[in-house]
Amino acid sequence: MAPDGFTGGKVKVLDSLSGELGQEIGPLAVGRASVILESGVVISSTTTQIEKNQLTTVHTGLIAFDVMNGPPATLGLGPTSQEFAAHLFTQGRPALRYDLSDGTRPYAVMPGHYSVSYGLGQADGNDFVVAADENKVAKLGDYADRQVVRIAAPAVRAMPSASCSSTGGGAPSYTLRTTVDGKGYYLDFGLQENAFRDVGRYKYTTASYTLSLVGGTVVLPLGALGEGPVTYQIGRLDVEDVAVRQNDGSTKMVRGAYEVFPKTGTDASGKETFADRSIVSSCNSSLQGAPTHTGYDMVRGRYKVVVSYPTAEAGTKRDTHIVDVE
Repeated sequence: MAPDGFTGGKVKVLDSLSGELGQEIGPLAVGRASVILESGVVISSTTTQIEKNQLTTVHTGLIAFDVMNGPPATLGLGPTSQEFAAHLFTQGRPALRYDLSDGTRPYAVMPGHYSVSYGLGQADGNDFVVAADENKVAKLGDYADRQVVRIAAPAVRAMPSASCSSTGGGAPSYTLRTTVDGKGYYLDFGLQENAFRDVGRYKYTTASYTLSLVGGTVVLPLGALGEGPVTYQIGRLDVEDVAVRQNDGSTKMVRGAYEVFPKTGTDASGKETFADRSIVSSCNSSLQGAPTHTGYDMVRGRYKVVVSYPTAEAGTKRDTHIVDVE
């Protein structure tokens, strides 16, 4: 053990959270040394220069996370998606699995570069630099380090969403998928009328996203880095009951069923062609398709809609409509 007049150096850490100096560490060899700090569940480190016969004081910084004032409804940050906790990284190593319920609780950390990942497959995230003695409030969801798509639900659903349940009114559901480092992730979720969900890609990842809903699976576009979201608008198709003229001349609204066939292209003559199989469920034993006076959230595009309904004089009739779902 070196004598009191050591020829190396010593180091102390000043904890910015408590304002207290830690115990002296040393003697240490002159040169660069790594100093590790444990603050609650956060472990961080830095390097400092050890000088001969000197006591070096390393100042920490503070970091807290603002998860409420970023863009609303960001996947992985909002109150509806707490299953994706944020992960703090320092010098490329995991330092913290951040509990969103902690709010803006600060942690003492060594000065340096930090990244926070969140969202599906931890493919989204932000960068932060914490300086010595700095009280950093890191805004999770800031656009600077991300490319973002905003998945937007229909502004209006004129009728209940189709369901084969006896109670009706099934909630629209979508499936979001991504692949990170060869591993696939997915999330089934829904959106209220006129609501949206932001999904981002951290600048250090190459993840892409697909969204599956009625009508197919689409590759979601991503906005330019740092420039905010581009919007992917989900379409809506609502089909009303059929107005059927009665024998006495009056009109009665009759419950029928409908099938939906997406456009597949055009034939050699230029005529539009549509799929042979309907993309909506059949809920009626006597009529094919979903019950009328319902609707679907679906991929925007052109569709053939065939509506079947009972009549007194001619039995089941079918009307065909070509519609653009927006």
